[in-house]
Amino acid sequence: MGITGTSWRPKLPSECDYEKELSELLLIPNDLERCISIFCWIQRSQMFLDGNKRVANLVANKEMIKYGQGIL
Repeated sequence: MGITGTSWRPKLPSECDYEKELSELLLIPNDLERCISIFCWIQRSQMFLDGNKRVANLVANKEMIKYGQGIL
């Protein structure tokens, strides 16, 4: 897996500590910044074989609505 036009490659799932990374993101004090950071993290981490952007959008919108920030 990768991102077209770049040499970046995601880590293998066995090399990732998703719980630690997510708990660090949840500590961001600004609601909007936290939601956007989670959105970008989910997209880039490639946790799923398909639908990473859709899942990221769903989670970010859920959190943004929760904190009155609108939607993406």
